Amino acid sequence: KNKHFPLYLYPLPCTGGKSVFLSHWHTEFEIISANCEGTAEFDNTQIRFSPGDLLFVNKEVLHRVDADSDGMITAVVFDFPFLDFRASDICQIEFIEKLKSKNLIFPQIIRKKDSCYSKLYEIISGIIFYFHSNIPGKELKIKSLFYDLIFVCFSENVLTIPPKPISPSVKDTQMEYIKAALLFIETGYSRQISLSDIAAHVNLSKFHFIKLFKEFTDTTPVEFLKNVRLENSKPLLLSGLSVTETALRCGFHSIGYYIRSFKEQFGVTPKEFQKNPQTEAYKTSLP
Repeated sequence: KNKHFPLYLYPLPCTGGKSVFLSHWHTEFEIISANCEGTAEFDNTQIRFSPGDLLFVNKEVLHRVDADSDGMITAVVFDFPFLDFRASDICQIEFIEKLKSKNLIFPQIIRKKDSCYSKLYEIISGIIFYFHSNIPGKELKIKSLFYDLIFVCFSENVLTIPPKPISPSVKDTQMEYIKAALLFIETGYSRQISLSDIAAHVNLSKFHFIKLFKEFTDTTPVEFLKNVRLENSKPLLLSGLSVTETALRCGFHSIGYYIRSFKEQFGVTPKEFQKNPQTEAYKTSLP
């Protein structure tokens, strides 16, 4: 990760019958290269995918992935300002700005049978290869590949104009509650926030909120909050922070509870993870 080159790759091992990552959303765009079978859920839509398929997560889409077989997926995450041109030329106006504002959106999935698949697969594989390489100037090549990706999608007519918004359905409204709750958790996990705080933030009763949250995410708000805290504790541990300080910074009021939860989730204690980060705990569940 480099603040001057805001591109993030998450290699995520998959186990059949388990979630690869829980429901979440972000303002960045995400490309998922799959090497397993499974189901992706984008907002209210479920999509079956097979090894080799390419999934595109447009910005602000609530999404999760569940694996049906062992394998691997790689999530490529970036924000479109990363591709901005300083000059407002036709490339900036007609493509980058429209993608940033969601006036153009990517398809949710490209399968092997699709005519543009081989071109897009080669481009995305190239982005992943150069990201992990030590080739001088690789950043230039990676950016050029993203422009190639946009060109192929546009020239092959797979970029679409989203339909005009209509009155939101009950499901759409419920999803906005969940998105607001997830954002509240992900930005406030370090504080001593409670279930009551989260429910109040979205103006729902605790009972209704728990039911709705479980329906959309297959987990409880308390479990999700704990998972976010555990995931965010890993980089602090790797930075050399003590277990106690890490636990407190991530919102755990009990050090013993943090250590037990970490071991239950990842199979090692926080201290063991510090000594050997190349373990199961190194896997992230929230790209």
